[in-house]
Amino acid sequence: MIPLRDNIPTERAPLVTVVLVLAAVVAWVLGGDGGPVLLVANAVVLWIFGITLEDSMGRARYLVFALIGAAVGLVYVPASGAAAAVIAGHLFLYPRARVVWWCLIPPFVGLLEWPPAVLVVLWIVVQIAVGGAVALAGLAAAGAVGLALVKVFVREVKETPPRLPAY
Repeated sequence: MIPLRDNIPTERAPLVTVVLVLAAVVAWVLGGDGGPVLLVANAVVLWIFGITLEDSMGRARYLVFALIGAAVGLVYVPASGAAAAVIAGHLFLYPRARVVWWCLIPPFVGLLEWPPAVLVVLWIVVQIAVGGAVALAGLAAAGAVGLALVKVFVREVKETPPRLPAY
């Protein structure tokens, strides 16, 4: 199963999100913090949740928001801090959003929508497995900052569409 996106429609290309994911890759290549599993986990979370936040905040505001999260998470891995702030902001603004997954497991082949908590729990498990208690403290702080600042940075909250039909 591969997470693809959330179900919130966006209007703008996610340029800042792409730059943040690429920056996480470059930082990992240069420093190797956390290993490839952590890199993929952070990139997926930034991609899935960041696109909607970038569209809701605007590019400049979203960049500042993510960089603040990265700065708070600096004690662990900056990309994880940015991801924690983005997750918290997305969950606060879009509590009814769903994550669209591409499933290749019979008989559920096709697109499925699951609550974002499924992806967030997987992300947290990876963070704890790689970073332990230090990771948890840094990510909790970055998530708290994301919750505290999301309403300051957001310009427009998108409407959550109805769920995909069930099988």
